[in-house]
Amino acid sequence: MSKILKTFQFGYEYVVDCWRTLRFNSYSPLEDKNRRLFYHLLIETHTIEKALSLPNPRPLFGKQKITSLIKMAERYDITFSPFPIQMLGGALKEYLSFHESQQIVEAPILDHVRGFFKRHPDTEKLELMGGTKNVTDVYEADQPRDYAIHFLKSRYSCRRFDSTPLGPELIQKIVSTAQSAPSQCNRQTSRVHYYSDPKKIDALLKLQAGSNGFREDLGNLFVVTSELTGWGGAGQRNQVFVDGALFSMFLMLVCHAHGVASCPLNLAKTNADEKKIKLAGDIPARERLIMMIGIGKTSGKLILAARSPRLPLERVLNIH
Repeated sequence: MSKILKTFQFGYEYVVDCWRTLRFNSYSPLEDKNRRLFYHLLIETHTIEKALSLPNPRPLFGKQKITSLIKMAERYDITFSPFPIQMLGGALKEYLSFHESQQIVEAPILDHVRGFFKRHPDTEKLELMGGTKNVTDVYEADQPRDYAIHFLKSRYSCRRFDSTPLGPELIQKIVSTAQSAPSQCNRQTSRVHYYSDPKKIDALLKLQAGSNGFREDLGNLFVVTSELTGWGGAGQRNQVFVDGALFSMFLMLVCHAHGVASCPLNLAKTNADEKKIKLAGDIPARERLIMMIGIGKTSGKLILAARSPRLPLERVLNIH
């Protein structure tokens, strides 16, 4: 009987997942218009950035895309967040500069871009961010590759923490650096909720139910989530978790770089449990839970970690 009930529970969980995705996705009329435009502007602007980064961008590329972006920008309320306009403004400025470098200055689409800046002079006063960046030297031979590889291999899941809360400046540095994690079409839907209140942490970890034996020593806790509004369409139904997992891994590596230990705590939960965790952590309904991450300085002279041997390479790598 219990197996039959568990089988039926799959259906229930999928129905709730489906409803939540429909309710908060980027095409939902039930979601806030500016929140949806926020993500559409990021995604579409990123296509212009990618084109500008190609070896030989096609002159006057992306006419329809740019026209659509300008229409969206003019419907968007910048008080929601100036970031999409900062990104779009930077990309459009570089678009104009690229064509000037090609000695192409007369074209309807270029006039349309210039017209956008004339109609919205405040845009140019913002710190413009979009476009491309020079990464020529990233893989130069004199970089300390061996140390970087050792650093990556030395990461481990810690279960011996000093419960002292970390300072807000360090938390800000960690999360700021973790924002360099890859994100599909630069959606950046990942969110980080940080907790240092022992009662709040205890309540959240009891709901997580996978930190027995060291829960009382955790004085710092991240809950990583991902906002559903950045995603739309059936093909993207699982991407919220892919993006969130990439961000979470980057977040733990950044902690490691700052000498802060971490332990990922899974959130393989039912929708009912997820609702309880969100309520306990004051997390918005539009965000899906990705994982909890216990962080902090280590405690004790001797620090042991599970060996966690890895599979033989031939079981993992398939060269086709």
